[in-house]
Order: sequence, then structure tokens, then C-alpha cells
Amino acid sequence: MVLGGSGCGLRLERDAPPIPLIPPVEPHPAIPALREQWTVVTAAATAAAVTTAAPGPARNQVLALRAIHADQARVLEQRLAEVGAPLASVSQTTNPGKPENPATPGGSGGVLALRAAQARGIGMAARLAVADVPPSDRALVAALIAQRASAWMALTPYADAAPVPPPPGKGPEVLLAPDGHPLLPAAGWTPSGTLAARLVDAAAAARYGAQVIAARAADSQAHLARSGVDALSEHALRVQVAAQSAGLARAPVLGYRLPFAVATAGDVARLARHVWSGWAQAVMAALVPAAPAAPAPAPVTGTGTGTASRTSSAGEHPHSAVGGSDASALLGWLVEAELSRQRWQAPALAFPGLSWPR
Repeated sequence: MVLGGSGCGLRLERDAPPIPLIPPVEPHPAIPALREQWTVVTAAATAAAVTTAAPGPARNQVLALRAIHADQARVLEQRLAEVGAPLASVSQTTNPGKPENPATPGGSGGVLALRAAQARGIGMAARLAVADVPPSDRALVAALIAQRASAWMALTPYADAAPVPPPPGKGPEVLLAPDGHPLLPAAGWTPSGTLAARLVDAAAAARYGAQVIAARAADSQAHLARSGVDALSEHALRVQVAAQSAGLARAPVLGYRLPFAVATAGDVARLARHVWSGWAQAVMAALVPAAPAAPAPAPVTGTGTGTASRTSSAGEHPHSAVGGSDASALLGWLVEAELSRQRWQAPALAFPGLSWPR
């Protein structure tokens, strides 16, 4: 052990014994999960960089994923540096945001490979494991998994020999992960009373918003609007029953103030994007709650600008505990919300359920 000169510090040689009563510095517990996500994201970025697609929806998907994965890689690299595990070779890796080969007309083989890259780490085992990620980084990991799962679903129509767009109004009623397990919660899943209490207000508000959307939708929007009512009504009923069973039910709300006037088909689509975005943020807030008694935001009564921080202090709060089955179910709802946003003409997000201060 060598003492620093002039009393300005203490330096320990590599072979020095530990100082009594001063515990060694432990690595941040989220480092393995963050490194795993960085590996998967950079592989997906590489796949997007070399994917070819004919001009049209498939090519738009490829270009969007290039930007998304570049953004994700930068955030992960920054976060790893923050927790004391910088990637030594980051500067020497290919920048996924600047692919060498632009998207050009071609067959569907590249899209198929890109879809396979999105499939990594989105199965049941990965979703259950989100509950074990420290709350400080659980939202980030969950958002990355949700993005890949929604991209895997969105790329499905373009992975065949003759890609075609999905049928208009096809709702996300049946979502299967690559391992064959449903993404949405099983019929027998019941959220805990605490989790239901966090979501009951947001679920009721989202259901109301979906009902308004269905009532005012144009004929061309009717099928998609109806699928939204079916999905959000099921979710609201599920959390309401769980809250009532736990003795945590609240008095029903008869109506909500809409965030803006809804008169045209464009207004309907805007409201749908608003409702699904708000529901996604509420689901993420339930996955990583910041406080035990704070209700989830009601998506149709505010501006839809709620945030969930990737460096939340919720990690120290006992109410931040979420079981594996709950984490998997919430991730399924998050994927559903992101797909529904996109079906109402919203751009795909790099971090579904989060808004990032940049």
C-alpha cells in the first residue's frame, strides 16, 4: 500500500490487502444486463445496415430501424460509462447510425435477417428476467425489449418472398413471440393488488379514450378503433377486478376531459396515438414505480408527456419490486401499445413507454 504524496489521496497497489472496515467497491448490478442489451442492439444495427429492401413500406422500416438502433447504442454506451463499465472499443466499432451500404431494391432475404435480429432476447425467459434488472435500469432494458418485439411483429409482412402491408385495421389481438409464447398476458394472469392499484386509473381512462375513438371513427378507421376498445376494455376490467379483490378499488369515474377537440378523422387518429402513448407510459411507470402511493397518469386527461427516467431512484424503494410474471405481462402490454401507436400512423420509437430528456 502506498500513501499519496502531501496527503492528497490514497492509492492502493493491485496486490495490496483490503483496508479493514472499508468494503471493496462492488460493480453496478445492472452491468451484465446493459452489456447484454448492447450486444443485441449492435448486432441488430449491423443487420439493419446491410439489409436491402425495395422502395416502399419495407424500406421505410429498415431506415427507421437504422436510426433507432443507433440511438439505442449511444444511450447504452453512455449508461455503461455512467455505471463504471465503459466499452473500451466503442470508438473502434462501426457506427450503426452511418451504414456503409444504403438501402437498395432487393429481395426479402435481408429483411428476414433483420427480423431475426429483432427476435433476439424477446422470448418468455428474457421478459421474465426483466424483474431481476435493478430498478435504476429496468425501464431502459424493458423499453429495448419492447422495441425489438414490436419491430419483430411489424416486419412480419415483409419477411415473405412477396411482402405485402398488413391488412387495414388488423389489431394486435394475437401476439406470439419467436419462442411461441404469447406476448400478451395469459387469461389466468391476475396482477397483484399493488400493481392493479397503480394501473386502475390509467386503464379506466385509456378505455374511455378508446370508446371515444370508436364512437367518432371514420368507416376506414372502425375496425382498428374497435380492436382498441376490445383490448383496453379487457385490460381495464382485469386490473379493476384485481384492485377490488385487494380492497383497493376506487369510485368509478363517469367521464374524462379530452385533451383536444375530436371532430375529424385526423383528430381521431391523433387521439388514438395520445391514448396508446399514455397507456404505454402508465405501464412503464407500473413496471418501475417511483413511489408507492402515486397513481399512474391518466392518458386522456393530460398532455401525454409523462416521463420515466432510466436513472430513477425507485431502486431503493420496497414498492419497486415486480415479479417475473408481472414484468412479462407488462412488457406484453407495452408491445401492444407500441404496435397500436404505429397502426395509427405514429413513428416507431427507440424506447417505447419512455420520453427522454435530451
